Amino acid sequence: MANAAFAQSAGKFHRGNSQIFTVDAPQGGGPVVNQVQYSPASTASEHAGQYYRFSYSDGATFKVIDPATYRVTGWPETNTTFYNQAGNKIFYDAASKTWSAH
Repeated sequence: MANAAFAQSAGKFHRGNSQIFTVDAPQGGGPVVNQVQYSPASTASEHAGQYYRFSYSDGATFKVIDPATYRVTGWPETNTTFYNQAGNKIFYDAASKTWSAH
């Protein structure tokens, strides 16, 4: 992301001990990452487990989570795609309260 500027911010979703970074990237070729959030595992975190959240300019969100520790606090998280630490896409089954790769 040449010519992109990064800044740490306390956005409206900043809770507990998470860190949010905004990305001011040039537009002109499709969606780009405009915010990255890192939330370490913590009892102060709404989701308990460590995760990374990538927000894109088109409204899409990707989260990299540890399915063993990430606590789902409501569903669905609209326009969000989840991945495990190995980069595999995963899905949440609300009935069994488990994650799977389908």
